[in-house]
Amino acid sequence: MTRRKRAGQNVYDMADTRRAQATYQMLWAVGVGLLPAMLLYFSPFPLLSLLPCGLGGFLLYRAKGSLKRAAHAQQGAQAEEYVASLLVQLPRGWRCEYGRVYPGVGDVDITVFSPGGRAWTIDVKSHWGRIILRDGTLMRHSQGKVVAFQKDFLAQALAQAGVVARSKNLPVVEPVLCFTKAALDCPPRVRGVYLVSAKNLIRFLEGHGERGQ
Repeated sequence: MTRRKRAGQNVYDMADTRRAQATYQMLWAVGVGLLPAMLLYFSPFPLLSLLPCGLGGFLLYRAKGSLKRAAHAQQGAQAEEYVASLLVQLPRGWRCEYGRVYPGVGDVDITVFSPGGRAWTIDVKSHWGRIILRDGTLMRHSQGKVVAFQKDFLAQALAQAGVVARSKNLPVVEPVLCFTKAALDCPPRVRGVYLVSAKNLIRFLEGHGERGQ
């Protein structure tokens, strides 16, 4: 197999950007936080000091959010690297692409091509819990609660597969959602999207590697 780009690189870059944003926001918060003391000392209107206090608090809130999003991106990038480490087990003749960006769908985590001519887009998910299907929608059961995902992962996976198929002039590219941590308590295929755990990914690909399977 060939690997032209490090798995998860785009998401690692996103995490770095978000951490940098958090740093700038915290520095601005500290700078703004000094203004109240100056206003109290120099201004004849002490209540003006409340304005920078509020702004400083808002910037700290934004910084906290940026750090949280950076942690999520880091977790996602590590999950992509983990799946890439599994894919090296595929026999000679298989080929993988990592982190290709396509118009309209953005970063496609992994695209796999089999020697038999089949192709898959693999969207890696690092969520915890148990994945269930409710009213045709994927949900996550975690800590006793059923939580909706922020995005429609099935629609996103289908869109990625369609764009890759058109870009590479392939008749079909099949979408896969690969969960690295969550347990799957749902059908193996929903709305045309395969749902696979990371531990079963190699077996799935090898079992479907030839056309007509």
